[in-house]
Amino acid sequence: MRTNTLKSLIIALLACTLFISCNKEKTSTEKDVLIQEMIDTLLFHQERYDGDAMLTSLDSLKSLGVDVNNMALLYATAYGFKGEYDYAIQLLKNSISSSEQPQLLYQEIGSLFLLKGDIVEAINAYNEALKCNPYYARPYICLAEIFEKQSKNELAVSHYLNAVRLFYENGFYEEMGYYANRALLLDSTNIELGNYLMLYHSAENEY
Repeated sequence: MRTNTLKSLIIALLACTLFISCNKEKTSTEKDVLIQEMIDTLLFHQERYDGDAMLTSLDSLKSLGVDVNNMALLYATAYGFKGEYDYAIQLLKNSISSSEQPQLLYQEIGSLFLLKGDIVEAINAYNEALKCNPYYARPYICLAEIFEKQSKNELAVSHYLNAVRLFYENGFYEEMGYYANRALLLDSTNIELGNYLMLYHSAENEY
């Protein structure tokens, strides 16, 4: 589950990084190159769960005047790697009202609560993410995995199915196939899941 969260954060970072205009001390090209190097360094440390190094990279980006949407999300991830869960969660909660994508913050809050071992609060956070954006597939997956571990198979299948539908609608066929198959292990009689799995295999054969 944590790996999926990190992949989502990496994609979000690359998609929402904005470079501001350069100052007089550096040309635009020089500054852009430096910023890209810092982003690459940040991603390198993120993939290795190195919170301290991530914080250093984030502070460097801020000093360069980089405007990153949901910067709190990245800081919270770093503090989460350091085991400072409560601080990370509070950072995110403080940023929700000003965030353009609060579902991402609630998603990470849920993951942090899971790391703390607080399943109830994790479920609450994932549900809040879905309230913000019911077309965001990741909270459905996280909730399904929780319910699967709790042997609440009907709930798990329902949430997997919601995610599978979204993956299909957005053309993410590998994810659609993987989670359809996973849900079918819990309910082999589900016709809709079986149809999605057949669609996946059809799409796979076309390539």
